[in-house]
Amino acid sequence: MKNMTITKQELDCIIRSNPGDFAIYKIENGVPKPLHNSASLSAHSGMSPEEYEALSHDDASKVILENDRAAVIASLAGILQTKEDTEYTFRIVHKTTQFVWVHAKARYLGEYEGCPVICSIFTDTSGESLSALLDHTDGIVYVCDSETRELLYASKKSTDLWGRSNYGGQTCFGFIRGLEAPCPWCSILKMKNGEIHVEEIYDPGLNMYFRIDCYEILWRGRKAIAVYSSDVTAESRARKSLKNANEDLKAQIDGIPSGVAVFRFKDGSASLVTINVIFRKLMGMDDKEIVRDFDSLFVHVHPDDARIVREAVIALFSARHSFSCVHRIGEAGKDVSWVYAKGRSVPQGDGSQLGYVSLTDITAQKE
Repeated sequence: MKNMTITKQELDCIIRSNPGDFAIYKIENGVPKPLHNSASLSAHSGMSPEEYEALSHDDASKVILENDRAAVIASLAGILQTKEDTEYTFRIVHKTTQFVWVHAKARYLGEYEGCPVICSIFTDTSGESLSALLDHTDGIVYVCDSETRELLYASKKSTDLWGRSNYGGQTCFGFIRGLEAPCPWCSILKMKNGEIHVEEIYDPGLNMYFRIDCYEILWRGRKAIAVYSSDVTAESRARKSLKNANEDLKAQIDGIPSGVAVFRFKDGSASLVTINVIFRKLMGMDDKEIVRDFDSLFVHVHPDDARIVREAVIALFSARHSFSCVHRIGEAGKDVSWVYAKGRSVPQGDGSQLGYVSLTDITAQKE
């Protein structure tokens, strides 16, 4: 398209015939200067028309968030070169929410007073369904630029966690952590084939544990990474607490001079927590024998006593809180040893029961 000159009358006609939120700019030395702003245009920025005019009267790019200005100016330069319509999405400053996203459709109109003129029609896209939906999810969700890590979006749950929401123009690591480079534990750095799932990761800055999923996406036309995070601090600490408790329990029963085993019973099933060396020996197990489950403990019980012993242990968790019995260890028809078994169960806060079973060798008394 060749450069064409437009008159003041033609310009006024364009202004009167356009009912939307629009602006007409004169590009002077690469700077977009407003020739006309529609009456409702300033509402996108949360400003009054007077405030909007004061900010942008000599350079319309001042309304654009600083990190997006270069890209928008480049798009305008492209229009002047090709004379073809174009569309672009970017952020403008907002009086109360720091910034909003807008989508612009721009067209070259011609030359006016010796300068190229462009008309841009704007649509506010910040209230689109995706952002609104994410703001009402219970998860922690944010989006950052793939290359710069600039935060492009953060859900309300995220900003509540961070304690502030003025993230516009800042990187995720800079805003959240005050760092100058990505966090050493960042899951994004470990992405493969555009995604990653991390079952559990510790955040030392917040002293919390999170489950993380990251995906490469397009966010308003930009290459970006979406981070979905769930707070798993409570369950992680409960699991670690249980592990530590089991380790402490093992250390304690290993020091007891009799055979001791500890079971956990919950939701109709029993599992072994730990046994000491003496219990293994009295039950006829060698050091290398693996106790995979509850039933493994009855393998060496004399077949004539196995049912009695099993029923006594199961009753420990269901019908009563203690038991005692005498039974044999060994195979039928061979030498056997005799043990005195005694057990008690203790209800736990999570609804389970811990059962403690002790064994004493009474073979000598039986012989």
